[in-house]
Amino acid sequence: MLFVRLPTQTAGLIAYMSGLLFLPVASFPANTITSESFTVDVIGIALPSNLGLTKAAIVPFTTLCFVTAFSPQRWRQLRPNWPDVAVVLFCFWPLLGLFAEGTQANLLFWQAAYLCGVWGSTWLLARLLLQDEADQRLLVRIIAWSGVALLPFSILEGIRPPWVYNLIYGSHPFQIEGAPRYLGFRPMAFFEHGNQFGIWMALSALAWIAVVYRSNSRTPMMLVCTIAVVLAAVASQSGGAIVLLVMGVLWLSLRRQTVKLLIRSMSLATVLLGSVYFSGSLPVARSAWEATVGPKVMHVLKASGRGSIGYRIRRDQMSLPMIRKAPIAGYGRWDWWRPLGSHPWGWPLLQAGQFGVISLFLAGMFLFGAAGKRLWQGSRAVLPIIIVLAGVDSWLNSYIFFPAILAAGALASRKAEV
Repeated sequence: MLFVRLPTQTAGLIAYMSGLLFLPVASFPANTITSESFTVDVIGIALPSNLGLTKAAIVPFTTLCFVTAFSPQRWRQLRPNWPDVAVVLFCFWPLLGLFAEGTQANLLFWQAAYLCGVWGSTWLLARLLLQDEADQRLLVRIIAWSGVALLPFSILEGIRPPWVYNLIYGSHPFQIEGAPRYLGFRPMAFFEHGNQFGIWMALSALAWIAVVYRSNSRTPMMLVCTIAVVLAAVASQSGGAIVLLVMGVLWLSLRRQTVKLLIRSMSLATVLLGSVYFSGSLPVARSAWEATVGPKVMHVLKASGRGSIGYRIRRDQMSLPMIRKAPIAGYGRWDWWRPLGSHPWGWPLLQAGQFGVISLFLAGMFLFGAAGKRLWQGSRAVLPIIIVLAGVDSWLNSYIFFPAILAAGALASRKAEV
């Protein structure tokens, strides 16, 4: 009905967002549903795993089919570019494992198909639907309104532990894990984990703030929605997401020259810190850390409920030696981390372990290439900021804010930006 009553562009974006927000995550295997509602056997739907088909693959692929059926001429208007090449290489990189001994060809083809469904289809949607400044404004508004659609869950699952998913779709491995907050509970809605609800609300709030900040005609409805979504983002009590929201708001308010200086300083710091982090030399400083400020910092983190950060960093550091042993094609398995007893908690290292560091580099090229270029030039546009903040969030969560892929594809289509 959406594609019959609305323009294909609007219908496609609404269908995509609605599917991600309201469909079940996947058919969870029975062994992932434990008595404590926690398991390491769920790594996230951004990558192929034992969950099989998930909404992350079904929704964009189905939407792409409808867009093609109702507006086939959009394909004729598509002009391939270098980011498109990076996406294609990324999606088919698992097939590199065909040249290794003892690999299962059917598994590799399945993994490539899954990446095409999740990443490739979402990218193509952006390239077909979002080609100029007006299109990008529409995407920002859709991201903003998606937060309004989640407001009922902020109420229903803020006053008692998450329960709606269980009522409608059945058991969920992370139904309770991480739900208790300082005040009340963190909602989960129909996401994989409450962390995802937090970052989605935060980036939706940032989109609303950008819309209001740059609008020449602010309506009462816009102001009410902005306040409501910002309050819901804070009430979700996801500390990292709230910090990212504050960073995004500050970024929107900076001067162009300040943005240039800041992004270049941050880029240098990221390269230096990333080199130390990935080299595995982080533990070298552990003795000095433990002898000085380490215990005090960890005590503050635990007292504030942020002790999981240390756990996630330890998981990352444990996985690095395994990743370095298979840097090109990775291990080709979703549970490559099994000998460690637990997996790294962030999407980048999960990606690097499963498919190799080159596939991670390719993802970085098409996700952050256009956004990074605009920020390097001093852009204060909201879409590049959303992409970067989504990438930061994915570092400690096995999840990527999927609309960020849409935003990256939109920026790769035209020079105009919002």
